[in-house]
Amino acid sequence: MIKKNFCLSALTFIIVAGGEGYRVEKPEELDKALEQAFKSDKPAIVDVAVDSENMVPKI
Repeated sequence: MIKKNFCLSALTFIIVAGGEGYRVEKPEELDKALEQAFKSDKPAIVDVAVDSENMVPKI
C-alpha cells in the first residue's frame, strides 16, 4: 500500500524548507532522480513509489 498522504507531505515539507523533492514512479526514473538529488546543494528527498504486491517476501 502506498502512503500517498505521507509522500506528498514529505515532498511539500522539503520544498517549503528550501530543499528539493523528487517523486519516482517508474524504475527507469530512479537514476535521474538520485543524480539530481546528489548534485543539488540543497537538502533533498527522493520519494520512491513501490508496489507492495511485487516486493520480495519477508522471511
